[in-house]
Amino acid sequence: MTENKNKKTKLLYIWRFLKYIAVGYFAAAFVIVSFQRQLLYHPFEQMLYDPDKMGLEVVSYVTSQNRQIETWYCPAQSEDFPTFVFFHGNAGNVSYSAREQVFFCSHGYGFLGAEYSGFYDRTYKNTEESIYNDARAAIEWLRDTHSIPEQNLILYGESLGTGVASQMALEYKQAKAVILKSPFTNIPEVANHQMPHLRPFTGLILDRYDTLSRAAHIRQPVLVVHGDRDTVVPIHLGKKAFQALGASEKKFSTLKGGNHNDLVDFGLLPEIKGFVEGL
Repeated sequence: MTENKNKKTKLLYIWRFLKYIAVGYFAAAFVIVSFQRQLLYHPFEQMLYDPDKMGLEVVSYVTSQNRQIETWYCPAQSEDFPTFVFFHGNAGNVSYSAREQVFFCSHGYGFLGAEYSGFYDRTYKNTEESIYNDARAAIEWLRDTHSIPEQNLILYGESLGTGVASQMALEYKQAKAVILKSPFTNIPEVANHQMPHLRPFTGLILDRYDTLSRAAHIRQPVLVVHGDRDTVVPIHLGKKAFQALGASEKKFSTLKGGNHNDLVDFGLLPEIKGFVEGL
C-alpha cells in the first residue's frame, strides 16, 4: 500500500511539473505572439551622425497614408550614375547607413535612405504593409520630384530591408538592379533559428517578409552579400534565398569574417561598387 501510494505521489508531482512547464510555455508563446511587432521593430531616436557634416541633404516627403517622413538624400552627379534607394533593417534609423551613403555619394551615385514612418515618428506602429507603403513613397518621390526614371534606380536592402527590396523589385520591374545585404528567406525561418523552442507558433507570425516566395519572380540583376559569421541571419538562409532567385544575372558574395552589422568593415562597399559598375 505504501509503495503504491508513493508511486501515485511521484506521478502526481511529475504531472504537476509538466503542467507548469506547459502553462509557462504557452504563456511565453502568447506574449511573444501578442507583442510580436514590438519585438520585431526597434526604432532608435538617436542619430549617429550629423547629415550636414556628412554632406547629406535632409529631405521630406509624404506617404500614401499621409505620413510625412524626413530622411537623408544626395543626388547623383549626372544621369550616368544610378540612385540607390536604401531600405534599412528592423532596428536603428537612417543614420546607421551614413557610411554607405557617404561612400556612394562621393563616387557620384545618388542615395536616398527610405525611412519608415514608425522610425521617424515613434507614435506610429509599423506593419509589413505600412513599411511597403513607405518604400513606395520613397521611390515615387524620386520619380516625381527629381525625375529619376525607374531604370536608374538600385533597390538596396539590408536584413529586414531585403524583404522590402524584394517586394519593391516585383512592383518596380524596370529597376536597374537589386542588392540584398544579409538577406533571409522569411521571418518564420529566422524565428525558428533564433527561438527554435517556439517553432510550433511561427505560423502565427503576422509580418513575414517572404523573400523566398518572391525570389523566382525577380528578374533584375541581383547581388547578394552575406557574412560567413552572421549570428542573426545565418548564411545558409541567404544562400537559400539566392538559389531561389529567378534572375539570369545574379551573384553571391561571401564576406569572410563578417557578422550581421559590420560588413562595411569587411569589403562590402567595394563589392557593391564593382557589381554596379559591371552592369
